[in-house]
Amino acid sequence: MSSDETMSDLARYAVGRPWWRWMRGMTWFAEDVVTGETYEGVIEHIGQHMDPLSPGIWRDGRPDLADPATIGCLCALAEEVCGGPVDLYTSIVQGELWSSACAFCIDVEGEGHTRAEALIALMDSAHAAQGGQDEQ
Repeated sequence: MSSDETMSDLARYAVGRPWWRWMRGMTWFAEDVVTGETYEGVIEHIGQHMDPLSPGIWRDGRPDLADPATIGCLCALAEEVCGGPVDLYTSIVQGELWSSACAFCIDVEGEGHTRAEALIALMDSAHAAQGGQDEQ
């Protein structure tokens, strides 16, 4: 599996989590069901008339987890989910880049090969630590 496929799968996973919400400034992409073309854009406002993921021609809309603005939005979302400040750092572990995210206010952390993966793991841990249930 390529790195792009891995990030796409991670983005699809994140959108399905109970703590997920779209935020202004996130970059998104989706495929047109009819033509198969990929479209992308930046969320400028949140509302019922601006939903790239609405039923119909769009399917499988997801955030661009390589986009710096989207990573910034994930940091803000992580602080909401964790209820306090989040520390995000990257280091080299056995020759590989490794990212970690910590929320000391509830003593949870998340790790991954990318910042996005670490933040998503952190939000999953925080959600579970706070007694959150996954939607069925």
